[in-house]
Amino acid sequence: MVQKFEAAVHNADVRRMVSSGDRHRDLSEAWADTHYIEISADSLEEAQEKLNRRYPSDQGYVIESIEPALD
Repeated sequence: MVQKFEAAVHNADVRRMVSSGDRHRDLSEAWADTHYIEISADSLEEAQEKLNRRYPSDQGYVIESIEPALD
């Protein structure tokens, strides 16, 4: 059964660069802040997999949390 989840994501590279007064060459400064992203998946594990593909850690993304979305 498809469920909705809410994830909190930021980019550590952007956060570090903004704090030192620099700019990331590809991402906006907004990624220094936490973004709340809604995702549909059959399970928490599937939601985690989808988020890892969309926001890979090797590109600086940090998935802070994933919770079932409140309806």
